[in-house]
Amino acid sequence: MLKLHLNPPLLISGAVFLAALVLQLGATGYLLRLATSSLNRESQRLKIQITKDLAAQLSRALAADDDLAALGALKASRHNHPQLREAILFDSQGKILLHTDPGRMGKKTQVSQGPKPASPEVSILFSQGRRITAVLAPLFSQEELFLRVYFDQSRVLQGNSSIAIRFYILILATSLLIGLVCWYSLKHRELAETSRPTSLVPDSPPPHARAETRRIVELLLSEIPRAALALTRDNFILAINNPGCKLLNCRADQLAGQHLMRAPLPSSLIKFYQKALTAPEQPLLGQILLSDNTAPITVKVVCSPLAGNWEWSLCLLG
Repeated sequence: MLKLHLNPPLLISGAVFLAALVLQLGATGYLLRLATSSLNRESQRLKIQITKDLAAQLSRALAADDDLAALGALKASRHNHPQLREAILFDSQGKILLHTDPGRMGKKTQVSQGPKPASPEVSILFSQGRRITAVLAPLFSQEELFLRVYFDQSRVLQGNSSIAIRFYILILATSLLIGLVCWYSLKHRELAETSRPTSLVPDSPPPHARAETRRIVELLLSEIPRAALALTRDNFILAINNPGCKLLNCRADQLAGQHLMRAPLPSSLIKFYQKALTAPEQPLLGQILLSDNTAPITVKVVCSPLAGNWEWSLCLLG
């Protein structure tokens, strides 16, 4: 079974990505609603204005008894305003006098119900919510003549959808960039913290590891028949006796003065010693493997003196 291992930087950056995505989607949705409402109001105003202008042109042309000018005004209006789908000039009986489609002239259309409209603002027919699809207006110079203009709302909706898609793509890219920046920062910090311990290992013993202390420890280790080595409080090796050199297959001058993390010691011994330092007030006894080809050996670590202010520790092997 495939297991997915998620480390803290990846989890945190994923949470930041989702939070940024949700916040941006919410803010963008609100702004798009405001923009759509404003666009609908502007579209409504524009449709009424188009109807007013076309009604005025037709009124002047019909007053001059110029049918060709009236028909030209219809065609020109449709050409100048792409959202205008069709325009119909009809009388009170519903007979079509002029139409943007010449084949419809002379036919019947639906007559508006109710009182005669006074102005386009109060005579909006075929409305769907706040979206105007048609406007009915009277021709003031001609009694019993009406102009109905139909508009194509799909053009406006397509424009809104295109804008929204661009916004959402930008939001996704921005959120992804924020998540990647967060992941890179956390990963860089994690790597820096991981490499910090080796960079903090001193290159020389601390001042309190004096020659007098070294001589005392060396004298003590020479009297111990078992393999043993001594370390300072700061993990520098003070001395190692001859049985310890034989067991670890090293020379005393190779280890003396070396830091524990730099010394050529088995990793199992280093880990056991570090475990003993978690509670230095009590000796730690256990078994370790120096290598895969050897039998386990007993290890005992004692800090001297047995108190919180201990200065050096003794590690007994075998």
